[in-house]
Amino acid sequence: MLIHIQDAHGVSEAQKSIESLLDYLQSHYGLNRIYLEGAVGGLDTERFNFFDSPVQNEKIWQKLFSESVLSGSELYLLKHHRGSDAQGVEEEGPYAENLRLFKAVMGEARSSESLTQTLYDRLDLAATRILSPASREMLKAWWHYEDKREGLLDFLKALLKNSGAYKTFEANPWKYQARWPNLSRLVALKNLENRLDPKKINREKETFLNLLRTRKVNPSLIGELEKRAGKEGRSQEGRSTRSLFEKIVEALGNQKETPFAAFPHFIRWGQYQILSEEIRAVALAEETEQFVHELAAGQLENAEQKNILKLFDRLLLLKKALKLELSRKDWKALLNRKEKVRPVNIAGNFNQLLAGKPGIAPLNPEDFKKGDGAFGNAVEFYKTAVRRDSILINYTLEDMEKSRAAKAVLITGGFHGEGIKELLNQKGIAYIQISPAMHGEISSHAYVDRMMHGVVSPAETGLSNVAIPAAVQKETVLRRLGEWDYIAGRVEEAVQAAP
Repeated sequence: MLIHIQDAHGVSEAQKSIESLLDYLQSHYGLNRIYLEGAVGGLDTERFNFFDSPVQNEKIWQKLFSESVLSGSELYLLKHHRGSDAQGVEEEGPYAENLRLFKAVMGEARSSESLTQTLYDRLDLAATRILSPASREMLKAWWHYEDKREGLLDFLKALLKNSGAYKTFEANPWKYQARWPNLSRLVALKNLENRLDPKKINREKETFLNLLRTRKVNPSLIGELEKRAGKEGRSQEGRSTRSLFEKIVEALGNQKETPFAAFPHFIRWGQYQILSEEIRAVALAEETEQFVHELAAGQLENAEQKNILKLFDRLLLLKKALKLELSRKDWKALLNRKEKVRPVNIAGNFNQLLAGKPGIAPLNPEDFKKGDGAFGNAVEFYKTAVRRDSILINYTLEDMEKSRAAKAVLITGGFHGEGIKELLNQKGIAYIQISPAMHGEISSHAYVDRMMHGVVSPAETGLSNVAIPAAVQKETVLRRLGEWDYIAGRVEEAVQAAP
């Protein structure tokens, strides 16, 4: 059995979740081996034992974890002394090439951002002459959302003002859950958020827990609910909140009445937890894009207006490529129309669209050649990332067979999920795929800061498709990857700052 954890590189909440998840899987099911993306071959965790005191060492590990030098999986390995049970599954050449391409693309982030904004300004100029004001504002809101200038909920509210068939979405999101399961949950979640009263929730919680004890409900269920509803908040391990409440309902099933109606605020808290756990980040992003595309297409009447939307789609694909935030679905779309998405060709499309319009000078193709270079690097980045799918899974399966590991965990970025799933199905290997729990806003600043060795890109990038180099791998590998000096410097700072 292979458990595939789909990582969100450099996101603190995801890393904490992965550490807890590994601990839970080990204690409940036993793990023979742990396989890491971003590492080549055997690991060297011993050099992170700086002092005789385990407590002092752990303080330094936590410091390095907070700076994205250590991942959640590395923190787990260090805390539980399991370095010998883990293995890197990268092939050094392709991984090094992905790192190089990442830095090349991110090094051009400022000029890429300027380039895509220039192209959007030209599209907006065309929209003022071709689209209705409502359609133009919709595209502008969409651009601002993709540009991280507007949050998803504010974006949805702007869309729903003139949404026609979806005008009751905000007031009654469950009406639309079959078509838009993640969007409807997000809207329902925010509707519930405004009705949560922490004082009443806590008061009802204590009474509810006492009632469960009186009714002889399994103490382990009561303890799990008490922990989950405690000050530390949502536990990142064990069963889901929905499953927990289902077990409690089952335990109360033989009694004359269930007590939930008497605890409206605590039950509302439970509903909020369930919704937050059931929203899937990748699916939510895809639904959002489908939703806004459907709304925009419904407002366009003629071929010229529809052409604006086609150009906008290409421009968004270019923007995502230059920020290295393509999903697997986006990558497939880009492959099918790579030349149409190239910056020089998009500029040419706008020149054709606005040809003959008074007061509008054509774009100069020479201004976009540098952007073509960054775009080419982005395309090669994704080709290499896809090629690494088979490398990661082949090394994993080879080592499982060699070490006779019956149960193992493979941790990679989510972009590899689809490719790894296909490969495992082809090989007839039993597997489970898990994504770490993440709530609230997800930022990639820490990821970019770590990958660029502290030279932070001015543009927010997506959760990219190459893992941060594991700090616990061997020094010789880190030196060849060009990562040793940065990691050693951060480690030395943390050790010197230790009390």
